[in-house]
Amino acid sequence: MASAVIQADTHVFGSTSGYKTVAASRGVRDDEKRELESFQFGEASTADRIARLETHAVMTGRALRSGRFAISRMMPAGVDDAGRPTIEVITLIVEPRDYGSCIGSLELFAADPGFWRAARASAAAGTAVPARAASADPRDPQVLRVFDLWRAAVRFGALGVVPEAQSSDVFRLVASLDPSDRARCRWGIGLLSVSAPADICSLASGTSTHGARDVMRPAQPGSWHCGGETEYAAFRVSSGLRSFPTVADIEQNGRSLVVEAGQTEMRAPTRTAVTRPASRERRLMPFAIGSAVLSTVVLGVAITMYAGRRPDPRLAPSSDTGAPKVTEAPNADGGDSSLGSRLRKPEAADASAGGAGIGDDKSATGSQAETGALDPARTPNAPSAKDASTGETSEAGDSAAKLSNDDSGGDGSPHGSPTKEQGESAVPEGEADSGNEGQADNAKA
Repeated sequence: MASAVIQADTHVFGSTSGYKTVAASRGVRDDEKRELESFQFGEASTADRIARLETHAVMTGRALRSGRFAISRMMPAGVDDAGRPTIEVITLIVEPRDYGSCIGSLELFAADPGFWRAARASAAAGTAVPARAASADPRDPQVLRVFDLWRAAVRFGALGVVPEAQSSDVFRLVASLDPSDRARCRWGIGLLSVSAPADICSLASGTSTHGARDVMRPAQPGSWHCGGETEYAAFRVSSGLRSFPTVADIEQNGRSLVVEAGQTEMRAPTRTAVTRPASRERRLMPFAIGSAVLSTVVLGVAITMYAGRRPDPRLAPSSDTGAPKVTEAPNADGGDSSLGSRLRKPEAADASAGGAGIGDDKSATGSQAETGALDPARTPNAPSAKDASTGETSEAGDSAAKLSNDDSGGDGSPHGSPTKEQGESAVPEGEADSGNEGQADNAKA
């Protein structure tokens, strides 16, 4: 049976010329001092914030690495050597067997700052802590809701936060836990930072909820964060348990409800699964999805525009040779600017000979287009402008003329008509014979 008074060691973390251990009982170990010196509640930097610590408790409870339990409260202190206001964190350290006997006194510790001032004054000798039995009803729906929040926060590494006005619900949760789970529960009230080592707590008004961990709030009425597990715990406490079932029992059996109906046992499925907290990554998910959709739309538009672009007809390949087929644009006067017209002889003067020449040029142009002839400026070994003006034809021009002659029956003109060269030098056959006879007579004479 627990005694009426428990002797607790005392540790004081404060500042005179820098924060460190300023007082401690002889029973406080060195490793416990180092752990308590790194313990952070948050920042109370203004004079008003520090003065508020007298009337609004900032407390935590947790197990130390040594196995003992620490109950700490932040209190206003004096000024340091630079004249700045400071705070002190006063901690009561109790043995594991005595921790349960202190749970009933937690609300007294939160409401009485005088108790902590007395503990500070007698820090070297330790502090006498009144032992009170924990009294809480786990069947209380509000306590069950805080229990559900604590289980979800532990599972997802988050911080469960209850409203500041309901800080007493945190104490009632601790009192309703099985002793094996009470040692695992890190609690706090009125905390000034979400980085404090706690799993379930209330925050002081004005405290930012942005930090390394996600913040979870109690589930809305009619739902749970840990649906099956919480319903199983509610079912078990309704049968008369004085505390919540152990976490091990809940994790093993919390996926279904066991209901006894007469001599038969039925297993009923639970309503909801565990609900994860809305993390920062999930809050950014809509922006990531929107960016991906926009990128896909832009890519689709670009592909559609590229596929619908009409190819340049001047660069279309020839169906005969596969070489690029170049289509020349007409001249400013409406004439043909093709290779055949550029190779046209300048001697064409009369109308009949000119017509025949134009026919040859067109025929040559058609033949060159079919054989893949290109513009002289683009084709190696093509005739220069000077060669074309003096009547000298290139190899490409000879080939074009030959193809034209073949198409016109071999005499170089369509339907037997003479070309320009033949029109200037051709002599009728009768005249040629008489001329030859005259030359023979002259030879005889």
